[in-house]
Amino acid sequence: MSGKLNKSILASLLSLSFFVFTLILIFSSDLGFVNKFSDYTVHIMLAFIALGMFFLFLSKKRLMFTSFACSAIICLFLKQASNSNIVLPQSNNLPAVTVVHINLGSVTDNYDNLLTTIEEIDPDIVSLQEFTPDWNLFLHKELIAEFAHSENNVRIDPYGMALYSKYPLIETSMIYHNDIPNLKADISLEGYVISIFSSYVLPPFGLSAVDNTKEHLSKLESEINELGNAVLSLGDFNMVYWANEISQFRSNTQLLNSRREAPVGSLKMPYDHIFYSDDLECTSFQEIKDSNQSHIGIIGTYQFKTEIEEEEKIEIPSSLSDLNF
Repeated sequence: MSGKLNKSILASLLSLSFFVFTLILIFSSDLGFVNKFSDYTVHIMLAFIALGMFFLFLSKKRLMFTSFACSAIICLFLKQASNSNIVLPQSNNLPAVTVVHINLGSVTDNYDNLLTTIEEIDPDIVSLQEFTPDWNLFLHKELIAEFAHSENNVRIDPYGMALYSKYPLIETSMIYHNDIPNLKADISLEGYVISIFSSYVLPPFGLSAVDNTKEHLSKLESEINELGNAVLSLGDFNMVYWANEISQFRSNTQLLNSRREAPVGSLKMPYDHIFYSDDLECTSFQEIKDSNQSHIGIIGTYQFKTEIEEEEKIEIPSSLSDLNF
């Protein structure tokens, strides 16, 4: 009798620990000891499914249901943080833009192969990060021939960045957080305006780093919320998109996530993201790999929604289309 009681107590404690761990993983991922597990949330979800099957085999119903329930909770959490569209929107007749974001520090190819990759994609806008003098020396003269409008901030540290566009740049600026730049560029797109923010956010490792990351994202929030036009916020955020800091950032800015899923076949989770405002639709989103199959960036296509009001269209003087800022 006492043996059965002990087994029942043990099963109850295990079930409770599963639920507590799941809730901490979801709601307290910014804690130091939990942050280490946050990147592997997808794998933990799959582990709970495997545990459920294992307990099913052992006829441990309580632990089986608990494992499946924890897996379902995590699954719903990840789905809420992802792009909610089951099917991506079809292209309409409103202006659209294809944006490529590449972290040059991740490129294992040579210069020519990288240019070939960009040419094959044929984007409208190219965002580059870790834009060092070496990369600038080679890439600028090659890209400027195809992308007539550009803005760059060349640095020897990881914070260098550049933006190349086939569309006119109405206005550009650098927004700094502790000497880390965020490049803001307003793009004139067939009479509409899209504000693009390119950011490099330090990873939140340690309590002081978490506070620094939150302050950086808060700075971005203030800039984005002051705007009344469409927004694309992209870059290397050095966090998974379901991290509490990213979720809070998206909640405060009402930006949507381009990613629909996280790769489960790799232990390396995506840290680069493109978030977009509600007056836009994401019609495609893919990861970019170089010839060595190294992840180097992402590409997304965004169009204005068909229900956008005509008065939201901002008239740009025709003379601006002939200028290169």
